[in-house]
Amino acid sequence: MEDEELPDIGEAEEIGSDISSVGSRSGGGSESDFSESEGSNSDEDEDDDDSDYSSSDSSSDSSSDSSEEDVPTPLEDEQNPKVTQFFQRMQHFFEMRRNVEDRADVMDPSEKFRNLKVKTHSGGIEFEENKEEDEYSDPGMFKEEYQQKSLDGATVKNLDELYNAAEKAHTALERVLDQMSDDISGLDGESIQVAALKPRNRAYEKAKEEYYDRVPGPPESWLYDIVRSSVVCKSFKQLSDVNKWLSKNAHVVSAKNRFLEPSFTGYRDMLYHVLIPYHGELSHICEIQVHQKDIKALAEQSGLPKHYEFFRSCFVGDVYPPDVLEDLAMMNKYGTVDQKLMEILLKSQDVAQLKLFAELFRDKLEEYNHALQLYKRISVVQQDAKDEESVAETYFSIALVLGAMGDVDGSIKHLNKALVIQESCLGSDHVAIAETNTEIGRMLGKKGNYAKAIRKYQKALRIRQSHFGQEHFLVIASLQDIGLAQQNMGDFPGSESSYRQALEIQESVLGEVHPDVASTRHMIGTSLCKYGDYGKAMDEHRLALSIRETEVGKNNLMTAESHTDIGIVLTHKGDYEVAEWRHRKALKIRETLKGKDNEECVMSLKCLGDLLRRKRDWEGAIEVLKRAQNILVKIFGMDNPSACSSYIDLGNIYLDKYDADLAMQEFRRAKGLLETTLGQEHPDTAIAYSSMGKAYSLQGNPEAALPALEKALGVFEEVLGFDHPITATCYENIGDALAVKGNMDEALVKHRQALSIRANILYKDHPDMASSCAKVGDMLARNGDFVGAVVAHRQAYSIVSGLCGDGHQESAAARVRLSRVLAAQGDFDSALKEVETALEIQGVVVGEDHEDMGRSFSVLGTIANMKDDLITARRHHLKAVKILEARLGKTHPWTMDAKSRLATTEAGEKETDTLEALITPIKGKEANGVTASPRKGKKPPAPIPPETPLTPKAPRSQRNIPLPPAGTTPKGKKGKDRNKSAKKKKKSKEKDTDKGKEKKKQKKDKEKKKQKDKVSEGNGEKKEKKKSKKSKKSDGEKKKKKKKSSSQPKPEAS
Repeated sequence: MEDEELPDIGEAEEIGSDISSVGSRSGGGSESDFSESEGSNSDEDEDDDDSDYSSSDSSSDSSSDSSEEDVPTPLEDEQNPKVTQFFQRMQHFFEMRRNVEDRADVMDPSEKFRNLKVKTHSGGIEFEENKEEDEYSDPGMFKEEYQQKSLDGATVKNLDELYNAAEKAHTALERVLDQMSDDISGLDGESIQVAALKPRNRAYEKAKEEYYDRVPGPPESWLYDIVRSSVVCKSFKQLSDVNKWLSKNAHVVSAKNRFLEPSFTGYRDMLYHVLIPYHGELSHICEIQVHQKDIKALAEQSGLPKHYEFFRSCFVGDVYPPDVLEDLAMMNKYGTVDQKLMEILLKSQDVAQLKLFAELFRDKLEEYNHALQLYKRISVVQQDAKDEESVAETYFSIALVLGAMGDVDGSIKHLNKALVIQESCLGSDHVAIAETNTEIGRMLGKKGNYAKAIRKYQKALRIRQSHFGQEHFLVIASLQDIGLAQQNMGDFPGSESSYRQALEIQESVLGEVHPDVASTRHMIGTSLCKYGDYGKAMDEHRLALSIRETEVGKNNLMTAESHTDIGIVLTHKGDYEVAEWRHRKALKIRETLKGKDNEECVMSLKCLGDLLRRKRDWEGAIEVLKRAQNILVKIFGMDNPSACSSYIDLGNIYLDKYDADLAMQEFRRAKGLLETTLGQEHPDTAIAYSSMGKAYSLQGNPEAALPALEKALGVFEEVLGFDHPITATCYENIGDALAVKGNMDEALVKHRQALSIRANILYKDHPDMASSCAKVGDMLARNGDFVGAVVAHRQAYSIVSGLCGDGHQESAAARVRLSRVLAAQGDFDSALKEVETALEIQGVVVGEDHEDMGRSFSVLGTIANMKDDLITARRHHLKAVKILEARLGKTHPWTMDAKSRLATTEAGEKETDTLEALITPIKGKEANGVTASPRKGKKPPAPIPPETPLTPKAPRSQRNIPLPPAGTTPKGKKGKDRNKSAKKKKKSKEKDTDKGKEKKKQKKDKEKKKQKDKVSEGNGEKKEKKKSKKSKKSDGEKKKKKKKSSSQPKPEAS
């Protein structure tokens, strides 16, 4: 059990901002844009009000399928909040830009700053003959001598080597700038600052976004701003003197006058990358950013760095910034994405313009239908151009849009078209082939075809390893993709192995304390949790949380994810109190960062719902799950597949509450939607079939349940394979349905199949193993194998108590299940010991008025009844009814079962079967709240508890036959049974004679008087009157009753 102090959640701490922004798919970025935070050398995380718009992957140049194919229309909200926020931000961006331009015009009326010449000593880092070609498309275009070098003089291989050299160069840069300050009048300590080394996480992000395909590699070797400094000049003369001093006294690798060519934000400065010697012949390229004081102050006041981070993906790659600014200004003029704007764009012949808007609509605004229209327009414009590579890029872009819209088949179709062209034009080992295979793998994963997805991921991995080497972030990404697919297939050891390979590379490149390392540890922990190894899973999640709190802060979405991970593990281990605290902590962070109606909150709400369901707080579970459902419906629409999981979750709660009708409503909604969007052969659709099968079983309709479950099983075995956790669960559900139908032998076979699968693929102490053992035990008991049943239930208890501890409510419930089988075996002492121990635990853990207590008292009453202690039995049954009525209501199946047992006891009848409560669901009038009649030999049908298998009424040959003593098995039709049959015939003859009738009447009256005396002792005077009144019946009624009872054999005590 987790022993953890629970601090108050309270209000979330001041929110930090995202630590990184995602760059473009094309991996561009000109040499002039090395500064990530314009106007400042600070790399502190910038928080913005539009966190939903943190830059996302901008796709490579793309075009569309020229064929006029029908494409689905998504459910787009007319009041898309992302569109509103985008235009608000863009309006502020242009206002800020105008202010900076106005200040620059006032400051430099004669354009002296613009005309300042900068000099480089390297001749540039590009080979001269390739200057006019695309920067990143031609291998070998960059000069190897200007890659960063390690302490041994070789090209750096990873961030560790880069930072080791940077630490040495940091002091050397300070000495150079001190010398410059001495030589230039007016420069002082406040004017020159050398910043701390760039944070590793920012460096890693920049390397993988902007230089991932630069040749020669690795991308880390092209990071020039790890060591960076800022020089603030008050006048043109100071700035000119700095320029001259650097040209004369330093080796300038690259330089740019951004007064002449401002960045897209309008910011103006001078940017230098200088080779700084630090030890002998060793040197390091450092960044020196030279600012004009007034422009820098204005930029900081207007929030320019935030705009830079948000819009920079629009200006990355082979684009001309003035053209992009003109396009954005046109978009800003319209103020929204409406029909007028689309009419203009759909007439455009400018492919670059169309790509810009298509990527904006897809990546930032999620206006997928508009993005798709623009890609189709691109395909029309490209019809006459014989550029097959561009056509492939267009197919790829269309596939991304279709995938985002949920059209998985359409996405795969376009990806395969792109792949055919790419292999023809680029060869089978090009990096673009790896990217397309990766995207195909993701779409196959959405279809549930994980085996094929793994093959695609493995092909991408081989290409990336060959092209980039082992220590590249794309190699890490491929290993993570493989690990996730293996996890979804149920191959948990393989999944852990793939993840740990990725982790080893990350730790060698990034160090052990890095957000990306934490993310991989999160993946490992999740896989271990699904496997059932909760100890190791908790270790991984705690390490991830520690790293994230240190690196990104306590109030961050990544940190919230770790709280959720730990909460899930604690839930499985039965530590519900601490688990709930973790989930509510995560929810508070997500609500504070994203708002209460954001999709991020759904994960926390679903986890809370599952936890409350396990605590049997069904109303609380329904409340939080409905909130999650409302969020999904609000974002995606009621008929979007994203909302289907909430329908299934709610339906399962209703099943736990024995409300099969409401459960069926939720399952039918999910089924219809999933069949329409994903098809009948998708695992998610099969889950809906399986859920409906469970509901049918609860309704006592196995004829409808079995076809639905068999259909689901066919999909699971075909798509996921035989050895998969979901396949095992389906076998278990089929076993339950067969038990309801009365096929005990077949039910036992299915439950054993489920147990066999789980034993092969899950950790030995996984909770599903306990479930299978318990259900196998129940089926064995039904078939008379009490020794095997006890062994199975003890194994189930061992697993549960090992996970949760002996003093947990789940362990108590396992004891109660075991006690039922022991009592059925006739081992009443052992049964009483188990159930009494369970009651002690439940009294402490869940309280005296919990429904678990009610059910335990009901079992105690049944055992007392079977031992002929009717007074004790009545007392326990009364207490059970009182608790269950108060907690669950008068018409709940558990309450109805307890009432029926009480009525049987009060009528002086024997309860002959402790397992009968596990057989069939309440039907007909009893299901609608009509009180069951007293049990006389044959008890009324009882409900199926959620923790026990669905089993049918006992076969006719076994009804009302007392269970044999411990260690024996029921006899057949020979011996004693034949003697009983002869006695029955003799008795039937006697009833036709006056002598037989009189003898029978006297015997019955004697038994009646004896039973009345026993019950009267506990009932008091009131009960005596009631009994005496009941005894005054007419002779005709007595004869009628005797006649009826003589037709059935009397039960014997077990």
